[in-house]
Amino acid sequence: MKKKTFLIVLIMILFVIGVQRKYTYVFTNNSNVQIQPLFEIVEVNSNCDTSVVFTDVETGKTYMIGYITPGMSDTIKLEKDKWYSVEA
Repeated sequence: MKKKTFLIVLIMILFVIGVQRKYTYVFTNNSNVQIQPLFEIVEVNSNCDTSVVFTDVETGKTYMIGYITPGMSDTIKLEKDKWYSVEA
């Protein structure tokens, strides 16, 4: 019985960790935004047709999501614990 309980708890912990591995940012019309992802995957939603550019504040390297339509979302992999400015 202890093995079964341990296995159930372990599965629940792994599920919670998996859900928390995604940082979601909903872009608004604010053009001067900086984020620091907690995890590597960032999901971007928009309420208008747009492309989104993430710029590493330290290095200036850019990462881009090409095109998002209203109601759709896209994900991008960024380095966690670094600051990025976000522009649409």
